[in-house]
Amino acid sequence: MNAVSPADTPINGKAAKLTSYSNNLLYTVIEYPNGDIKVNGTQIANTTVANPNLEWSREFNFSNYASSDNAVLIVLNADTLFTYFESAYSSGNPPYHSSSFVDTSGRTTPRRLDFIDMAGDPDILVYDLDTKKVIDFVSNLNYYYAKGIEPQPTVVYYN
Repeated sequence: MNAVSPADTPINGKAAKLTSYSNNLLYTVIEYPNGDIKVNGTQIANTTVANPNLEWSREFNFSNYASSDNAVLIVLNADTLFTYFESAYSSGNPPYHSSSFVDTSGRTTPRRLDFIDMAGDPDILVYDLDTKKVIDFVSNLNYYYAKGIEPQPTVVYYN
């Protein structure tokens, strides 16, 4: 096990809590009684104060439509279930409607992410810790990123 994170003296009877770890135990996420969250000994956040490194903002055409001051990135693994749905409607006589479950890579969904999806940039959900909702999907499977309408964000990983 990676034991880079230092020992912590219990505060008010509470000890540090191992909240996540990789299958091979190389990566650990530990939450300390003072609210610090550390990944392999590197502090990435604190649950009791504002964390500027957890800010997320997605802007398009001078309009901010996905933002958070307290977001984390969740990298999706192979076998994650994925569905893409597109629908279009236009009025007229007769009205026209079309729909499709074919994703940006030309594959039919629902399906599980596989080695083809894993070969490119990672597929990431941006999760707002305050609202407890996903606010963005950073992936080549996101229409706006896949078509180059918006640039892919830069992500900094903590190992």
